[in-house]
Amino acid sequence: MKISILKLFLLTFFLAITSISNAQINFERAYYIDNSNTKIEGFIQNIEWLDNPTEIKFKSNEQSESKTITIDNIKEFGIVDGAVYSRFDVKIDKSSDDLGNLSEMRSPDFENETLLLKKIIEGKASLYYYSGYGIVRFFYTLDDTPIKPLVYKRFQNSGTEIRVNELYKQDLKTYLTCSTIPENRYKNLKYKLSSFISFFEAYNECSGSKSIVYNQVSKRTSLDKNFRLRLKAGARNNSFSFESTGGVTTGEFSDKIGVQVGIEGEFIFQFNRNKWSALIEATYFDYSDEDRFRISTIDQNVAVEYSAVELGISARHSFFLENRSRIFVTAGFVIPLHLNQSLTRSVSRDFNEFNQSTYGSFGAGYEFKDLSLELKYYTTRGLIDPINAEYSSYSLTIGYAIF
Repeated sequence: MKISILKLFLLTFFLAITSISNAQINFERAYYIDNSNTKIEGFIQNIEWLDNPTEIKFKSNEQSESKTITIDNIKEFGIVDGAVYSRFDVKIDKSSDDLGNLSEMRSPDFENETLLLKKIIEGKASLYYYSGYGIVRFFYTLDDTPIKPLVYKRFQNSGTEIRVNELYKQDLKTYLTCSTIPENRYKNLKYKLSSFISFFEAYNECSGSKSIVYNQVSKRTSLDKNFRLRLKAGARNNSFSFESTGGVTTGEFSDKIGVQVGIEGEFIFQFNRNKWSALIEATYFDYSDEDRFRISTIDQNVAVEYSAVELGISARHSFFLENRSRIFVTAGFVIPLHLNQSLTRSVSRDFNEFNQSTYGSFGAGYEFKDLSLELKYYTTRGLIDPINAEYSSYSLTIGYAIF
């Protein structure tokens, strides 16, 4: 009955969270420019695209029905205080970057495509970004010249030797030269976003041009880091029961509350508005209890001792609110490392080894800045097969992010 009440509570809590998430504003104030260069303001569904989009969902106002607008009818679109995408006809090399599927050709294998490129920097020299087909590519423009790709290609020309075509370094050295940029900066420039942002800002500043750096992270997210580490402590409700060999229930301990402590690492994925993350957690708990039960017509004292370190791996989905706060749900599995394990009975057989099986965990919580509160339910698991001993628990913990 106690577990049923708990499950009902968790279900109610999850339904409430779902309602909150559905009530969130999926459409944000934005604009798009059509083929006649008309700027149309309204609301666009902002999903923080992992791959560059080929269409958008647009509303003229918050109450209107949404409509899908494809790349053929978009010259540019932007989220207010967010990302901006511009349409270009480009030459793009889609050669794989996977080590097991590298091309044997050094030269890029260009294809002509019409793409919505993410605008990263706007200035005398502007930088654009593309992600799709499992690859990342960068493009740039200089003043009013046509857009050009920054060529980077790994290839395998003989045997297992892997080489790299870094034509982008020579291209930038040829066309984006300035007196304050030393030659070794071109040579050491890495093919990644942060390096290009720094370089293009330096070039524009040297050229007397202002750089506009477009916001790459949603203003509504509170996770401005790729990784967070939390210390956690709280209360744990423990339930333990066992049966006789014949299957007749002979012992059910009263629920007992204990203490647990742990540490949690959260790896935040930088897409879909930082809503998804992966967790690795280590939690220590200690449970012991003693009671008297009638077993096979004999009254016996029964004592259980169980302590372990739980290694948890799980996924988390967040629903961001205002003021750097969020509601989140978590699901995963747990691997227990038993430290102390015993079931002793005054007459019947004792057991000093519990099953080392994995089990599930489901949680929900709220976080404000560096403080979090989480309710987590751990699925029932069998600890001792001969007497069908089962253990289940749920916990309420407070967490503090140290970074």
